[in-house]
Amino acid sequence: MYGEGSYGKVYKCKVVSKNQGENSEGKGPLSKTKVKKGFVGDARKKRANKRLTVQKGHREEAWNMKRVIQVNKVMKIIEFSEDRLERDIDKFEKEVSIMKTVQHAVEEQGDVLPCVQVYDDGIVRSVRSVRSVFGFIVMSMFTQDLFDTVKDDNSGRYGINCSMKYGIGYPQMIIIFTDIAKHIKILHDNRYAHNDVKLENVMIIKKEGQWRAALIDFGLASTIVDQRINSLAGTTAYLPPEINNHRYSIRPLLNIKVDPHDVWAYAVMLIEVFVNPRVQLPIGHSDIPDLRRSTEQKEDCPPVVKNLILLILKYRPESRISIDDVLEILSAEESGTLQEVLDRIAERDVGLASLPPSSDTSSPAKPWWKLWGG
Repeated sequence: MYGEGSYGKVYKCKVVSKNQGENSEGKGPLSKTKVKKGFVGDARKKRANKRLTVQKGHREEAWNMKRVIQVNKVMKIIEFSEDRLERDIDKFEKEVSIMKTVQHAVEEQGDVLPCVQVYDDGIVRSVRSVRSVFGFIVMSMFTQDLFDTVKDDNSGRYGINCSMKYGIGYPQMIIIFTDIAKHIKILHDNRYAHNDVKLENVMIIKKEGQWRAALIDFGLASTIVDQRINSLAGTTAYLPPEINNHRYSIRPLLNIKVDPHDVWAYAVMLIEVFVNPRVQLPIGHSDIPDLRRSTEQKEDCPPVVKNLILLILKYRPESRISIDDVLEILSAEESGTLQEVLDRIAERDVGLASLPPSSDTSSPAKPWWKLWGG
């Protein structure tokens, strides 16, 4: 198995070719993509073995006709629950639709930004049980996820110092986080929130000599309406305190609306990689002052990363910067206009003092002179 998502398993793919004339892409008479393991692979393997039942003297000839070609593709397989079949199918189709939306947006921009390429998808019944229904997505394969990139298996430690073995230092890691921000913006521009942004859901690949990144696993994504979402889904460690405070109470049943928390999760990843790999998660309201202080005191943390963390790590959701601000700050760092952008955001934050306190935070409203610090 190649990996496991929020509600599916991912396998590496291979193409089984009947003849020597087929190309390495799997195009031609036999272009079926199958997985090494799993129900799809088992079913096709049985059929292939039946076709290759020949006389003993012709076994070698038959074997030469059957070639296994490795391809840079993976297949995600999701088994649907029998009692929630309709809901699971809707969820699957929504995930595929979001993946294709992101792919189309990247292609339209003409950017070298990597993204998950969807080659095929569908819904099938298992050959083992007619009651078992599966969805499958054939998609592009990446090198590895960001969590494994910043983790040292030998010592059990992780952080940016561990990614140096792949040639990923501070400049390369900032490029990776810029790509992550671009993916979040594409989703938000198309009225989707990812809801599960974390190190394990960021895949990296080397393109044109540089390590680049893409967001994956849209199984928990939800629709944004009026700049807000109706979902409290996500990995607890990466959720903001205003959601964790009410996640297991009756409030989710009231269909309350919360701000998209992808940007908060983005800041948590920055902290894990650049500031404190062993930060205690999830981050609560009481943890914010100490984390802000440790971020400010981290000497080897790039200034642009410090600013991003400090501008997101705030009590009130409405005082946190948006994904557009994140990208503007990253761009300003390259152009040398970072201070101008920060000053403009500071002026905007002062105007928030006249707003009523957020209904999604248990922290009381703070005076304007403390908004910059949370």
